[in-house]
Amino acid sequence: MPRRTILKYKNYDVHSITTVSPLGKINANIATWVMQSAMQGKFLTVALYKTDYTIQLVRESMILNVNLLAQDQAKKLIPKLGRKSGLSSNKFVNLPFELDERGCPFLTEAIG
Repeated sequence: MPRRTILKYKNYDVHSITTVSPLGKINANIATWVMQSAMQGKFLTVALYKTDYTIQLVRESMILNVNLLAQDQAKKLIPKLGRKSGLSSNKFVNLPFELDERGCPFLTEAIG
């Protein structure tokens, strides 16, 4: 079976990575590559596209939240968070979120 055909059967967890800059700018994107990188879940490795606005803010603040999305949430949020830039749009309009003690947003309807 060709590789492209096989990969469509792979299960992917979909996450939203949310972040805040030192100046209070917030952004979110979609990530499908997040993995536990230490025992007992204390550390995660997250792959972010090197030109995304999100990674720019993460580099500035060194702060992010990983939000695990349910399948129905992912279908709804991929176009909003993954196919638009936070530089030209406010991704948090009509998106339920709160700020944690660091001022970093998290999605209140995410499953984890």
